[in-house]
Amino acid sequence: IVTNPKGNRPAEAALNADFQRFQAGAHPVNTGMPAFSGTPRGARLSAQLGLDLDPRSGSTRRAIEVYPHPATVAMFRLGRTLKYKNKSGRSLVTLKGELLALMRLIEGLAWAEPRLIVDRPGSRWSELVEAVETATRKSQLRVVEDQVDAVVCAYVALLAARHPERTTTYGDLDTGYIVTPRLPADHHPAPR
Repeated sequence: IVTNPKGNRPAEAALNADFQRFQAGAHPVNTGMPAFSGTPRGARLSAQLGLDLDPRSGSTRRAIEVYPHPATVAMFRLGRTLKYKNKSGRSLVTLKGELLALMRLIEGLAWAEPRLIVDRPGSRWSELVEAVETATRKSQLRVVEDQVDAVVCAYVALLAARHPERTTTYGDLDTGYIVTPRLPADHHPAPR
């Protein structure tokens, strides 16, 4: 849901107030950006699939907007985001290590509530881990990174459905929103 012609949506501004200090702020989203002019892709896909966009809906078929970085900071009590996204100056070794660290944290959700078991027999999780471990180019990591982000987002949706009291919705249905696990009050960023 994107209605603002420029700048941040109220959702990004509110999320950034909590998560910027963890290097997990959201980038501005507005209709002035080509990807968000007209009807955004997520809204089109949700309409085609008959998904309810109301984050507070009790519908069994709904879509929510999630950003992986704030979600991982809150879920795993990270002092800063894991640096698995390719940016200037980040080496292949660093990217692999950070992505593998995130994957191991996700594997730890097998003991969380709600449980998420990613490495059960027949799943492709071990193939994703192997793809990261054997990657020789950053572009090979990008393919896995998107799939790992999708798992994080799906887990946040599961958490929001089963334990909405453990999530925060920044923004609203009219101007756009972002759902993320609640940031613990006693959680502080790692020193710079």
